[in-house]
Amino acid sequence: MKKQSVIVVVAGAIFALTTSVVHAQSNKDNTCLEQSKNKQENLTSMDYITIMKQVGWKPRKDGKFQGDYEGFEEVFIKMLHNPNYFKQLEINGKYYCSKDHDLNFYTYNKYYTPINRNTWDYYCRVLYNLMDIDGVFN
Repeated sequence: MKKQSVIVVVAGAIFALTTSVVHAQSNKDNTCLEQSKNKQENLTSMDYITIMKQVGWKPRKDGKFQGDYEGFEEVFIKMLHNPNYFKQLEINGKYYCSKDHDLNFYTYNKYYTPINRNTWDYYCRVLYNLMDIDGVFN
């Protein structure tokens, strides 16, 4: 009887630990998403790169950069050093995420690793611009 009690206690502890870790990760992800949403007015090139990594975004193999992430990142950082270009990206992202939000969500999931709707809602402006730079809309 003691062995069964010990097994039950250990199984309960493992379950509690696992649940705690999953809950902590979920809270961390939600906090990151919320911070991103709040910051979208003043994003930097590094914010874009962080978001790209968070969602697993990579250039398409048949896109402008032929799947070369490092090449894309290098060009992208250089492009964003031009404040006028970065300002235009913000304008485009706002416009197309309000105008064609659902269509762009479908398009993103068609060409890239699929994401859920909540992730798209938070990162739409950034992901729309990444698709555009990668040549999806050309």
